[in-house]
Amino acid sequence: MAIVSRHRRAISRPLGGVLPGASEPRIGLGCMRLPSDTALETIDAAVDAGITVFDTARAYEENERLLAGALHGVDGARI
Repeated sequence: MAIVSRHRRAISRPLGGVLPGASEPRIGLGCMRLPSDTALETIDAAVDAGITVFDTARAYEENERLLAGALHGVDGARI
C-alpha cells in the first residue's frame, strides 16, 4: 500500500485516543483492474483530489509498477 500525504486534513479523520494528532484516511483508490492506458491520469487525478491511500496487491499484476511510476517524484510519497 502506498501513502501520499498531501491534502491530509481534507479526507482524513482523527484516530481518537490512539495516537495524539494521528489521523486515518477516509477514502482511497483501489488499483485493481486500472487500465494501463488511463492509469497515470487516474492516479494523478486522485493525488490532486487529496487521495492518500492506494490499494494494491501482487495479484493486480502491473498495477503496482504503474502506481510506483505515477507516484515517483510526488512530494511525501512512500512507496
